[in-house]
Amino acid sequence: MKDLTAKQVEKLLTKDGRHRVAKHLYIHVNGSNRRYLVRFQNPATGKPSEAAAGDAMTTSLDAAKDKRDTIMKLVAQGVSPSAAKRGKAPGDAGLTFEQAAEEYARLKDDWGSHHREAFLRYAKQAAFAGLPVASITAADVTAAIKPKWSTAPVAAKHCLMAWRGVFDMVRGRELRIDNPAEWAVQKWHLAKRKHVTVHHPAVAHADMPAFIKALRELQAKHLPALALELLILTGVRSGELLGATWSEVDFDAKLWKIPGDRMKGGIDHAVPLSQRAVEILKAQHAVKVSEFVWQSPVKKGPLAEGAMFHFLRWNMGKKGVTVHGFRSTLRDWLHSETDCPFEVGENILSHVIGNEATRAYLRTAATGKARVYLDRWSAFISGEATPGGNVLPFSTAAVQAAS
Repeated sequence: MKDLTAKQVEKLLTKDGRHRVAKHLYIHVNGSNRRYLVRFQNPATGKPSEAAAGDAMTTSLDAAKDKRDTIMKLVAQGVSPSAAKRGKAPGDAGLTFEQAAEEYARLKDDWGSHHREAFLRYAKQAAFAGLPVASITAADVTAAIKPKWSTAPVAAKHCLMAWRGVFDMVRGRELRIDNPAEWAVQKWHLAKRKHVTVHHPAVAHADMPAFIKALRELQAKHLPALALELLILTGVRSGELLGATWSEVDFDAKLWKIPGDRMKGGIDHAVPLSQRAVEILKAQHAVKVSEFVWQSPVKKGPLAEGAMFHFLRWNMGKKGVTVHGFRSTLRDWLHSETDCPFEVGENILSHVIGNEATRAYLRTAATGKARVYLDRWSAFISGEATPGGNVLPFSTAAVQAAS
């Protein structure tokens, strides 16, 4: 096939796609993005690779061919062009995906430890984690994510997001020109999933006093039982509970301040602590061995996310109940058994609602009101309700005083 002339190349600048210009030299057109690319077999991986050879709008065809010749000379010598560009030896060219993921996490200095650990867990689940990052293809990513896509779609989504971030960093350093984990690429290979609203199985709020009584009988021997009660008392998510550190807890103010980088919504959240919640935390503080409130007795760091779920299933026989479902139980109780205002209930459950002004209000005024309802919730599940009703009578004056 003959090489194209400069005039022929100029005509291709308005046609999206990848076009052969000369041996090993191509032009990639995507809207206003027009680049020369050199295709070659990477000596570090043995797989087809590409290297940028200049912007087609500012680089002449002759200059692009000169760039191609330089790259192909390196390849003939067994040197990866990307390694040569970074000034590294040929043996260092094979930066693996796992190494790139660790470097990416180190660069995120605004992440909390819990966020960083979760990211690395998802990143290292990739079947291609040990492969050179420049050699990984879209097909590799698809093959790695497909098994999870139908059985664990939420986990699959988190994995793709983590992988995409790593590839973006690598692409920014010109170690590759594409991102094989982009949704625009993967959506053509993965079956479309119908959105289904999932309702987490939960214990009915009327059954909570009996449930808590049974739970407390197991707390002397099972740390997850104690953690689970605090989760129920506060309405937080399991990740927010297990990642708690002692620096977040203010015993004097009876307040637990969770930083935004550990919250699902990314916004700081203040949790009023009932007397029972304070008792649980003080009991844990008395045997404190690390910065984590729920330090695992068998590994470095906090309890595993599945610890409370497995406790529910195997120690309490609640095979149809999820940990997250207790948030639904609390919400149902607030809506059906109390006069809790909607915005206060949403604040308790740390749902992000309204504009910034509304959220600012919820972070201040609503926190005091939330304390009243969480104290009542603690009394109710502890079996301190009045004989003639589900909960102790609410005092409007008490709520107003907390405002």
